[in-house]
Amino acid sequence: MYTPPPAEPAVSVSHPTAQPAAHPASHAIYTVQAGDSLWSIAQHFYGSGFQWPAIWHANASQISDPNDINVGQQLVIPGTTTPPQASTAAASGTPAQASSQYKNPIGPGLTPGRVDMGVDYDGTGPLYALGSGTITSIYNSGWPGGAFIGLHLTDGRYVYYAENISPAVQPGQAVTAGQIIGHATGGGIEVGWAAAPGTGETMAAATGQNRAGLSQGDSGYYPTGWGLSFSNLVRSLGGPPGNVNGPVQGAQPDIAPVHHHHAAASAPDAHAAHLAHVARSAAQPAPAVQSGSVPGVPSVAAFYIQQAASATGMPYAVVAAQNYVESSYGQNMGPSSAGAMGPWQFEPYTWPSYSSAPFSEATNWSVSTQAYISMMKQLLHWSGGNYRMALAAYNAGQGNWQVGAGYADTILSRAGV
Repeated sequence: MYTPPPAEPAVSVSHPTAQPAAHPASHAIYTVQAGDSLWSIAQHFYGSGFQWPAIWHANASQISDPNDINVGQQLVIPGTTTPPQASTAAASGTPAQASSQYKNPIGPGLTPGRVDMGVDYDGTGPLYALGSGTITSIYNSGWPGGAFIGLHLTDGRYVYYAENISPAVQPGQAVTAGQIIGHATGGGIEVGWAAAPGTGETMAAATGQNRAGLSQGDSGYYPTGWGLSFSNLVRSLGGPPGNVNGPVQGAQPDIAPVHHHHAAASAPDAHAAHLAHVARSAAQPAPAVQSGSVPGVPSVAAFYIQQAASATGMPYAVVAAQNYVESSYGQNMGPSSAGAMGPWQFEPYTWPSYSSAPFSEATNWSVSTQAYISMMKQLLHWSGGNYRMALAAYNAGQGNWQVGAGYADTILSRAGV
């Protein structure tokens, strides 16, 4: 679906550590510390990592890539006079957790379509406020149908409800979670994460995740990390998630789950509450000194890893870390000394329980991923949604899962969960 063009790109310069130009006294200056990212700095100054694009654009002359900031850089922090505190931003790098007061925003009568910039829905029915906050917009002519209901949540995030919608609110109006804010009138709508100030741009566009789609003539041609993040959140709230078709562009932002459970949780619904602990990306820029132990995922592997994550409900970062441990993203297909083969390293005696294809097909990404999905769904059900137990059982078997605890801990550590 059409969306307004992305934010103006940052300008690359040859000296990334250049000093910023003079700015009004209302703009603080912050010196980048080891471990900082634009996300963590925005979290420190604004209380929300989602405000990082404001810092990026204010420093476009010295930051061409939001994933590439350098220790010692002096960044302009617009709209604040808060004195910069050394190392404080890095220490507060974890974004605020999603409020437990979030409500499913999708009403009855709406059926899910594709995940793109956000999530598409067809049909007619009510739309509800995801959380408490203030309405920032109800109209933008760049969207089909002209509606763009922007909602600035009290935790700093922005949400949009766009296209063929009859608004039931006005700009400046305060709303509470679960309140009806509009009605889908038919013809299709889109819901997702919006960029500040919540008047027409999506976070997928603001972070460039729509570029591959734009090259196809449709900014939503491919699913984006921001769209998938919102889809997973809707699912965790009991609503209908979107359909992921094609390789996801960009990783999901690091948004904490709505109801947090520790790894030892054993309630049957625990895996639904573990959604959205995922890798850093351009949506959440990388630290100035990055120590991540999961290398970048090749595009072919990323498609099937995302497919597996969506089907099992496991975070993308966990599935990616597991695939890297098993086969280095398919670079080591085997067979191993135990005869295991393929991107998910199935063994000959295990394979028939999860695939009707010949074992020679274990090296086929598509066939092997479907077998992995079947196996992990079974293990997640068995473990009550406990990722650590399910991963350990994948390695050592359900009856001997404790032996695989080290394997599971390695994966969870790599994924940052």
